[in-house]
Formats: sequence, structure tokens, C-alpha cells
Amino acid sequence: MEVDFKEKEGKTDLFSPVKREKPPETDENGFQFYAIQPAGTRVATLDDFHVQGKRKMGMKFLIFGQYWKVYQVYVVTGGLTAAKLEKFVKEGRVFVWGEN
Repeated sequence: MEVDFKEKEGKTDLFSPVKREKPPETDENGFQFYAIQPAGTRVATLDDFHVQGKRKMGMKFLIFGQYWKVYQVYVVTGGLTAAKLEKFVKEGRVFVWGEN
């Protein structure tokens, strides 16, 4: 059996655990949210939601709630439009995972 070693700064790292993001909490109505901003997320732009003019269907994103002060989990669907997101994006309340 072959083992795939990871090289980190000149050291072989065979046993380092993979860090996984804590799953979101679910409220009594079934809505998922994070109480604090998850690691690896950043403020989104409208460009984050499409590639070559096509929506990134199924992509998860967060909107920081104005009243409840939690990061609510949403998913890109066919009904999502730039017009629906624009206000939240301009206010800096939409977050996505990854780098620019």
C-alpha cells in the first residue's frame, strides 16, 4: 500500500489531522446558522456568485443577520438574483468561503 506524504516546510507530515469546520447550528425552525464567523470565510462580491455568466448553483454562502446577529446559511438556487443580494453585498453582510 502506498502512502501519500504531505510536505510542509521541508517536513513530512503523515499524521496531522485535517481541520474541519464546525457544522452550523440549526434553530427550532430548521434554519442553519453560525454564531460566529466561520474560519475561511470572507466578505463576498456579486462576482463570487457566478462563473462566465452562470450561477454557481448549490454554493453555500452566509448573510450576517441585521437583527439576530448570526451568520445565516443560504444556498444559491435558480430563484437567487443579483437584485436580491445587492443590498446585503453593499452593506458587507454576505460571506463566502475561499479566497478572492
